[in-house]
Amino acid sequence: GGLLGGLILALLLWQSGLSASLSQATLFALPLSVLLASSLPSATYLSRAMQASRGQPARIALNYLSAAALVASALTLLAEAWNSLLPDGLVQLTLADNIALWLLAAMLYLLALLLADALQAVSRASRAEQQAAEARLHAREAELAMLRLQINPHFLFNSLNAISALTAFDAAAAREMTLTLATFYRHTLQLAGLERITLAQELTLCRHYLAI
Repeated sequence: GGLLGGLILALLLWQSGLSASLSQATLFALPLSVLLASSLPSATYLSRAMQASRGQPARIALNYLSAAALVASALTLLAEAWNSLLPDGLVQLTLADNIALWLLAAMLYLLALLLADALQAVSRASRAEQQAAEARLHAREAELAMLRLQINPHFLFNSLNAISALTAFDAAAAREMTLTLATFYRHTLQLAGLERITLAQELTLCRHYLAI
């Protein structure tokens, strides 16, 4: 990316007449473009460092503008130093050219910061979705664990023993308990296939359980 940007900048310098030859323009532009490209990954680290300040947009904007200004100023100074290596200079830069170079570097770094922010937002959304899926899975496992407790064999054995005892002196009560037990298990199995149940459904299940 830095090499491609350097070639484009060299062509622009050469076409604008700021450089006597294309080779001089290329020699001037390539190192600067590579330096700018190598500074762009730092935008990712700055974006991550500002995660704790997501609720303070003014602070984020100030930090981003300061970082862009610092990078642009450093690049402009390096451009002047690099251009002064030869007696006549590689290219003829005016004050307006330096300002344009500063603005270009600052805008590119700001774009890198915004891109890093967008990638961070996508990553956060992906993590949040994954955490939500894990939470749903844990909730489902908890519901299944509760279901297993509800249909514990001891509960079933105790219920059947109670029904057996009732048949000896209260057949009607034994029949009612059998129907209640059947209703309880039927509702339990029906609700087990649902991701969510209403409070009324849960209370109905509890009433059957307590009745047994």
